[in-house]
Amino acid sequence: MGLPNPGYKELAEMIPKLKQYNKPIIASISGFSKQDYLEMIKEFDSKGADIFELNLSCPNVVGKPQAGYNFEYSKDVLESARKLTNKPIAVKLPPYLDQVHQKQIADILIDAKIDFAVLINSLGNCLVIDPDKEEAVIKPKKGLGGLGGDIIKPVALGNVFGFYQLLNNKVKIIGCGGITTGTDVFEFILAGADMVQIATTYAKEGAGSFNRISKELQDLMQKKGYKSLDDFRGKLKEKSDEEYNFNVK
Repeated sequence: MGLPNPGYKELAEMIPKLKQYNKPIIASISGFSKQDYLEMIKEFDSKGADIFELNLSCPNVVGKPQAGYNFEYSKDVLESARKLTNKPIAVKLPPYLDQVHQKQIADILIDAKIDFAVLINSLGNCLVIDPDKEEAVIKPKKGLGGLGGDIIKPVALGNVFGFYQLLNNKVKIIGCGGITTGTDVFEFILAGADMVQIATTYAKEGAGSFNRISKELQDLMQKKGYKSLDDFRGKLKEKSDEEYNFNVK
């Protein structure tokens, strides 16, 4: 969980030490204002961050709306961020349950020349109750919080598929939300994702989950005769009219 952290300046000081591992350093940033985002980009950029992920979608901060639902504000932040750096910028977005909203934010991403869209962050303001104690299970918003894990996978896939059709390969898609198996990864790629993020499964299983999921994906691809991800990326088929009519009956 990223909320309890020592602050961006202290985290930025870690970057030079992390460089020894020869891996891309991704600075994940979430601010309370446009100025917050810009100040953090400058700080992380000066310390050598390679990629910036601007989180416009955290549903767990008390009193802070999810910026990704404010299209005018999102446009302002992203355009200003793009002017600050030539390094890749990713944007972590909330779930959009309306195709009109997907189109609005997709146009903003393209116009601002954003490199990656991370789809999706957790589904906000969900509630889990302990019936024995008659109390909410989590904090801090009186029990309301972001729902993640395999239960949100259909929502994530719907957003990946929707944005894949809108972004026209001008913005890469990182799919996340409910990935636990190689088949899940296959479905995200089939819906149009270029890459995936894995969080809940990693938290439960540790780093070994990456090798397991990768092996499961490779086995599935071999079974289907696919040699590369591009063989099936974005090639989700529509159900035929004959099958649909039969199932409806």
